[in-house]
Amino acid sequence: MPFDTQTRNLLATMVGNAREALRQDVVAHLRALAIQQNGLVLDLERVSGLTETARAAGEEFRALLDHFYAAAPGSAEAARRRDAYDRLVREIGFTTLNRLLAIRMAEERRLILISLGEGHLSVGFRMFDRVADGAFGSRSETYRAYVETLYDELGTDLPSLFDRSNPESGYFPSDQCLERLLELINAP
Repeated sequence: MPFDTQTRNLLATMVGNAREALRQDVVAHLRALAIQQNGLVLDLERVSGLTETARAAGEEFRALLDHFYAAAPGSAEAARRRDAYDRLVREIGFTTLNRLLAIRMAEERRLILISLGEGHLSVGFRMFDRVADGAFGSRSETYRAYVETLYDELGTDLPSLFDRSNPESGYFPSDQCLERLLELINAP
């Protein structure tokens, strides 16, 4: 397919829609971890019902937010906090979208089995699901584990993108957001 103006416009629209879906989902995710849109954070210990994984992600996001706050220009604390929060949301969304797109491109190049191209019906996931045999919990939890396994696999060749020790890895799209992203990524 030639990369003409129409193709560029379609790609720009897809990326814009994906970024917006991710932005909304990341904001909701951060809110659940008591990180507010104004950049203020509530004590994580006061948030009930968090898993150990979510609590660890909340701590890492707080550290990253503090880092972004320290680097934010200006002297007005409220504006710097808001800038730091906006950067955190952008970085998480940027990393997530780039990872999913890289996986999809690897599928198209036949470097890996189809894994995102057909969502839960993808041949790669069906094989993983059969072997996992419910060990990860629900189908959604198993799909997340599968995609994160792909991150680890691809991380051997592209560590700067797929390194799951990066704080951004504490986020994974909600089921609704992932469904929307796959719809956008897989559209002709």
